[in-house]
Amino acid sequence: MRQHKLLSMALAVVLVAVLTAGFTGRSRPHYVTWQSLEPDIWASIWLIKTHIDPNAKISLLPPGSKITSGVAFGVPESRYRRDQQSSAFEKLLSRLDADNPDLARMGSIITSLETLSWSATEDPLPPVIEAVYRQLQERFDRDYVPATCYGQFFSEVYGGVAVQAGPDVMMTRLSEFLQQAESDCQWDGAYAGGGMLDSRHNEIDLLPVASVLQAIDAGKKVVFIDTRETDEFEAGHIPGAINLKLREVNETAAAPLMDADIVVSYCLKDFRGYEVARKLKQHGVSGAVTMKPHGLVGWHALGLPTATVENELPATQELTACAGNVDSCVTKEAL
Repeated sequence: MRQHKLLSMALAVVLVAVLTAGFTGRSRPHYVTWQSLEPDIWASIWLIKTHIDPNAKISLLPPGSKITSGVAFGVPESRYRRDQQSSAFEKLLSRLDADNPDLARMGSIITSLETLSWSATEDPLPPVIEAVYRQLQERFDRDYVPATCYGQFFSEVYGGVAVQAGPDVMMTRLSEFLQQAESDCQWDGAYAGGGMLDSRHNEIDLLPVASVLQAIDAGKKVVFIDTRETDEFEAGHIPGAINLKLREVNETAAAPLMDADIVVSYCLKDFRGYEVARKLKQHGVSGAVTMKPHGLVGWHALGLPTATVENELPATQELTACAGNVDSCVTKEAL
């Protein structure tokens, strides 16, 4: 564990420097992505700095920024972006000179963290890793997780994968890391883990899905915001949801939502959902929330209906009926 901690600390020192410094001297590899809370982005940064291009510069830009130079990853226009089959992390593995079975296994785990797949797989590690990742973000108020902590977290994950750790051993490794996080992952004033605003002034409520359904039944104006890409949205979404991506959130997009009682932003696991909710709140949408259980994964686990373009109306009617009879509609085991 100590070896991986030293590796991650070295990674973080370099990462903090390259994220804040401009080019000096000779040109070096340059990777570019958008600011994000998603594990796929931070795992990809870890992969680049530890295995692909240790001397690379990595730039984090505001969501929606046009990328004109460097190797883009984790953004819609990039060849190294997540889709329904693989994560950006897995796509970036193609830049390695040789196969690495441990990184390949880690890639499948990262993909599971970002998709519905871990709920249908026998791999016990993704839910353990996701749980501690969320605890890490909660420890530092999400937007202020130092780069040192993300580096150490994914080094611990990699170390666990390398020794073929089961869920109990992986939980022990990550929990021990988390216990030391506040002393080993000190705030670095030069870089705040991607956050640009003090999120303590923009806290987002986590509303139980049962409460959302009760609000619908009570006649409250509830709007669902699906923050995923268009192809993901069209494949299946919460009935009646509006497709609004983080890069598209502005005053114009926020204006129609001002009078809503509840605006539920979601993605698969709500990493993007949280970011959209926070940005909507910054634009004056006071009802912006995320839901519990998290995202579309949690929605599916409750047995609630989803819609496509073809069945939007009947799916919306089904959801309305469900809101009026939550006890018989929702899978209680998932609550």
